[in-house]
Amino acid sequence: MPTRFDAQTTPDEFWACHRLLNALLPAHRLRALLSAAGSPSGVFALSQERLVQDPAVALTAKQAERLREAAREPLPPKLPELASEMGIWVIQIDDPDYPRHLTPFTDAPPLLFVRGDLNGDDGNAVAIVGSRRATNYGFEQAGRFARVFAEHGLTLISGGAIGIDTAEANGQDTEQFRPLRASCVLLIGYQVRPLALCITLMRLSRYT
Repeated sequence: MPTRFDAQTTPDEFWACHRLLNALLPAHRLRALLSAAGSPSGVFALSQERLVQDPAVALTAKQAERLREAAREPLPPKLPELASEMGIWVIQIDDPDYPRHLTPFTDAPPLLFVRGDLNGDDGNAVAIVGSRRATNYGFEQAGRFARVFAEHGLTLISGGAIGIDTAEANGQDTEQFRPLRASCVLLIGYQVRPLALCITLMRLSRYT
């Protein structure tokens, strides 16, 4: 089964991943659902009985209801266009290139939204995190650290939150550091709403 999806070549699976995010399920439940269904879109085809009575899935009634609501929720306007334009893609936990430092954790996200590259060199990675209401000094320092880390070959990973997380990524966006690689990773299984995804898509520059 495929373990990578994007909005252009596998739109049904890509947007199923997005809707699974909206259900706000614990990571271990989401992983069980994907295993039972065989694909992200297949999760929404599981019967109510299977969702709550199958011991391998065992959703609560509230979790099953959130899943049904997520399936019916329309996509935010312009999100499909932005996702295609900016090259967002999804990787499943069983993909060989899924970040290996996450896999030992029982609550490792079964799906990651990614912008940029993932490869073996990402073991040497760093994230700069801080306040969402950062000062100008905070933005400047986050950008400065990001440029130095990237210059020395470290992969920069951002969750895309407003504030220091975004300043880290934007700190590389100069002609001098354009060739340096960064990734933006959004975690499914945690409370990341479509608004946060839209903000990330609109605010972060693409790195290759």
